[in-house]
Amino acid sequence: MNLRVFMNHPALSWFTMLWIVFCCMGVQQYPSQKTIALLPWVLLLLHGKDGVTSLREIVHRYRLATLATCVLAALIFANDYTHGFTKTGLRHLAACVVWLPISALTLKLLRTDRTSPGRFVLLFSVALTIAALVSVIQYVVLQQDRPLGLNHNVHSGTLALLCACAAVAVAALVVCQPPNRAEETSARQIRRVIAVALVAAIFVVVLSGARSPLAAIVVTTLFLTALLRHHVRFAGALAVVLVGGLLVVLGYERSLDIVREVAAYFSGEHATSMGGRLDAWRWFSERGFEAPWLGQSADAVAQSLALRGERWALGVRPMIEMQHLHNDLLQITSAYGVVAALAFVCTLIGFAADSFCEILRGRDQTPFRALLIPTSLVAAPLLVAVAGITDSLTYWSVSWIAWSSAIAVMLAVRVHDTRSYRCTN
Repeated sequence: MNLRVFMNHPALSWFTMLWIVFCCMGVQQYPSQKTIALLPWVLLLLHGKDGVTSLREIVHRYRLATLATCVLAALIFANDYTHGFTKTGLRHLAACVVWLPISALTLKLLRTDRTSPGRFVLLFSVALTIAALVSVIQYVVLQQDRPLGLNHNVHSGTLALLCACAAVAVAALVVCQPPNRAEETSARQIRRVIAVALVAAIFVVVLSGARSPLAAIVVTTLFLTALLRHHVRFAGALAVVLVGGLLVVLGYERSLDIVREVAAYFSGEHATSMGGRLDAWRWFSERGFEAPWLGQSADAVAQSLALRGERWALGVRPMIEMQHLHNDLLQITSAYGVVAALAFVCTLIGFAADSFCEILRGRDQTPFRALLIPTSLVAAPLLVAVAGITDSLTYWSVSWIAWSSAIAVMLAVRVHDTRSYRCTN
């Protein structure tokens, strides 16, 4: 068989879809995270000219995100070169740019399946839903506090929400008034799948008991409701009451823990979840800017954090083991420098800016169904940003790979722009 025919076979792109699901499930050790993150680049190169064309379109559409990502990757490489190529840094280098090949591969697949996008959307939605349901099974059936492969319940909850965002975005390809009866059946199936994905995502967040995704979903729901109030006045208000209220009630006891742990910290108790975070932020205030331009490296930050008890003369007082600063911006600033942190912020803004502007322009005239893709693209970076205030998703490269892959899928759907022939005003 001709090698080029084999490389352009749709199965190659379906493999990419499964790869994203594995990342969202937290499968990370076999093969290594670095190898997994490099795989999409290999697949993209094997697609040849078509893959390069798709990548060029993604880069052209999302210039800020692409430029910021390249700056961040360059600074991570420079940091690693300075410190002798650390294992953590190499994983981060591969993880921070992986959204580019994933989005290009997804766009290539969408164009291959242009005559029947419903098939692609249905399978992809099912795959992302499975990624969320796996965490539900692990929490409920297997009684695991930290699901397989994930480093923390915060990651499990946040990635479940991102899976739901991606599923909603790709569903917009078909849900927006399918042109024929055959695809109407597919649209109904997709609506059911999306309902399951949303319920599973909320379920994972609640079961995880993690406060970061709880706060992230409440803030994101309030923001999107305010942004889209012209379309969803009653439904949006109801969503805030049901989703926000439910999560606030369920998180009430955990929120009280914050008050108790902060009070305990100032009375000398450091061995609590909040106490560890306060330790990390205190460390950053003292040593976070020791290498402001290229940073200290992630490994150096972890080693320095381990010695904080000796530095502060706390004696044998029990402390939580800390590997990162429990804040994305602080972690990137200390590990890779101030410019790298600014690049990370610009990447998030670059993901959401185009879609945010479209929502502002069309929220009064455009049907709500036509805003599903841009709304999901605004929600995903916001979820990550809010969750990253009290945790450091970017320290764990498997989490970085998973959320950037979910966003990459939405970017590809956005560039594909099926609204032009699937949606009507």
